[in-house]
Amino acid sequence: MGQLTPLHIRVDVDELDAWRFDPKGKAVAVLRGGKIVEFPIEYVRTVPVVIPKRTLTGENSERIDTRVMEMIYRFQQDNPQVLPGQLLDVYIDSGSIASPTTQPAQTLQPSKPVETAKPSESTKPV
Repeated sequence: MGQLTPLHIRVDVDELDAWRFDPKGKAVAVLRGGKIVEFPIEYVRTVPVVIPKRTLTGENSERIDTRVMEMIYRFQQDNPQVLPGQLLDVYIDSGSIASPTTQPAQTLQPSKPVETAKPSESTKPV
């Protein structure tokens, strides 16, 4: 079998949230269900492609055509009580998100109405 130390975890980040991702952000993995135990994890690398999401949750709000970026994280503990293949929820601190610009966007001035050409004597139907 493969080497299990250090144990890595593949994290899917929705493409709509990818802009908020910060590799320096603190991240923890939590086992689904049962006792709430947090495992600190550290960023290793990003898989440089956005792919269709393979694991769907079945929630009504979930889009089927969701695409995700994959990140690889490493468990900081040498022997976490996690088995390969287990599903975990991962929470990544995105840090402070930049506020919108302080100046509002310029509004477009309505253009002058286009004058319609009046038919001249030469263009009138005979």
